[in-house]
Amino acid sequence: MLENNLRKECVIMFEEYGDMLSIDDVMEMLGIGRNSVYELLNSGELKGFRIKGKWKITKRAVVEYITVKSGFSK
Repeated sequence: MLENNLRKECVIMFEEYGDMLSIDDVMEMLGIGRNSVYELLNSGELKGFRIKGKWKITKRAVVEYITVKSGFSK
């Protein structure tokens, strides 16, 4: 129940962002620096992929990361 509520809150909180995010978007969303975003991506903690050498992250991946880190994930 709490997990679903958190996901809904994240969707509302991040509604201004598109479904596909850049490094800069994730930096702003999570309030972290560029190097921290790269560390999360390279470690696999945050799911993303590259298109022509540029990282792309889905909004869903950011919400999932927040859910897992908050301890509400199953």
